[in-house]
Amino acid sequence: MLDAVLMNTSDELVAGSLELRLPSGFELVSGGTKTAVALRGGETRTQRFVARGDLGVRAVAEAVFRPAGTPLAFSRGRVFLVQRDGAIAGLTTAQAIDAEAVSGPNTFRLARLPGALEAPVPSPDGNAAVKGRLTWYDANGNLAAGRFVTVELVPAAGGQPAAKGLTDQDGNFQISVAGADIAGKSFVPRFTLGNERWLVKKSDKPYTWEAAALTLAGGSVVDAGDLVLPKGLPSSEAAWIHNTISKALDAFTSRSIEIGWWNRIGIEWPADGDYYSWSEVNLTEPHQWDVIGHEFGHAIFFTGTSSQAGGGQHKIDECYSQSLAFSEGWATFFGGVCHLDRGDADAKFQFLVPRRAPIRIENVPADVCMGEKNEWRVSAALWDLYDTHEDGNDKVAYDFDKIWAWMRKGNRMGSLSDFWAVIKKELPAGEIAAARDSMQQSGVTLK
Repeated sequence: MLDAVLMNTSDELVAGSLELRLPSGFELVSGGTKTAVALRGGETRTQRFVARGDLGVRAVAEAVFRPAGTPLAFSRGRVFLVQRDGAIAGLTTAQAIDAEAVSGPNTFRLARLPGALEAPVPSPDGNAAVKGRLTWYDANGNLAAGRFVTVELVPAAGGQPAAKGLTDQDGNFQISVAGADIAGKSFVPRFTLGNERWLVKKSDKPYTWEAAALTLAGGSVVDAGDLVLPKGLPSSEAAWIHNTISKALDAFTSRSIEIGWWNRIGIEWPADGDYYSWSEVNLTEPHQWDVIGHEFGHAIFFTGTSSQAGGGQHKIDECYSQSLAFSEGWATFFGGVCHLDRGDADAKFQFLVPRRAPIRIENVPADVCMGEKNEWRVSAALWDLYDTHEDGNDKVAYDFDKIWAWMRKGNRMGSLSDFWAVIKKELPAGEIAAARDSMQQSGVTLK
């Protein structure tokens, strides 16, 4: 049995057809695989399919939605078929259905809802528990996993959270609530855009969102299903910032880099400008992934190393102090590590410095001031040390774990030359010349 929960999250009528395409060896017990759909704005309906087949291995079906009047337009979502208690159950993935009609956006989702696909099952520790998956719409309108978000279970009647946890890298969570008298009580899942490493907030108020209340079952896990943060809320856009910053965490954890030094960093949005000051990142626009990456790069620079940097006004294509250029250039480089392809022959940023956008970190324009007193040149020198695209004298590619280790070894570094002095001590003698040539290709001079 598969329950397709159809949700029209737009304000307009959505009409069309939903087709279930079963894998080989499966068939519907009754009815057809295609059904007509007409949902008013905000309406939800459940379409049940009863199928049979051999589930020796996990199989994948497809749910295809075709908007009425646009026969060539369709959207497809995958449905994993699993067997529970002798019956086929469906579980949608993050690839929920989003259909775009020719006349404009027509949002249409296939998703789990509480109790729609899975009844409570025994919990591993014998406590009552809640599991589910958090998703939201990213800046491009695509569903994305709500990663590394704090989850609390708050009594529906009010009071302090009874349990706390964190979504994983795919947005999944499972939280246990201890206590013999928990069964039958209702709790509200509350999500906060933050964790022990960062917190997205406005003034001192974190961005949060609460889902519908759930009734717990003693000794069992209740499935909350796919919980989708609705569009149009302040938290919806703050989630874009959270998702962008999560890629900074990926840069470290994917390489098994120790992050015990990483204390919680405040993310203020909306702010009066884009800058880092007093352990907080201040941001003006939630969709500017490269600006966010750059400003968070400053936070990593000052939190994770003893490096020094000057302050003051600066323009990306002009020269100023070595210290300020090193700080600004490193922040841009770190944003590239988090968001750009190491092998891109024309790696560049989209929103950073509109006056000169796109900011090309692999190919610096000739009119940019030369030398390590320019932040653009510094960021490009660091990028050439890191990237895998060979061009000109750039024949090296050191991954971020090694570059970060060198940054941590430096003592109060205040320039690219200071950093290069550390690199020279750490590299084998046979690699020094190639590393220097690679970095100097960007327009800096190193001894």
